[in-house]
Amino acid sequence: MLDSDQLLHRALELPSVERARLAHALLESLESSEEIEVAWDAEISARLTSVRSGSAEFIASGDLFRSFAP
Repeated sequence: MLDSDQLLHRALELPSVERARLAHALLESLESSEEIEVAWDAEISARLTSVRSGSAEFIASGDLFRSFAP
């Protein structure tokens, strides 16, 4: 059986879509679904307020993804 460091190393080698799916499953195992929904509702409301007020800063998706490239 893999220890957590070995598992992390292996997980980081996965394609980004698979890493996201794994991360989502791990996060869901730590928090109840209701806690996640409440947190997302608050985040969505804050972002919507920012967009409506004109204070939101938009970033092109290509620029965003390049910022994560090694």
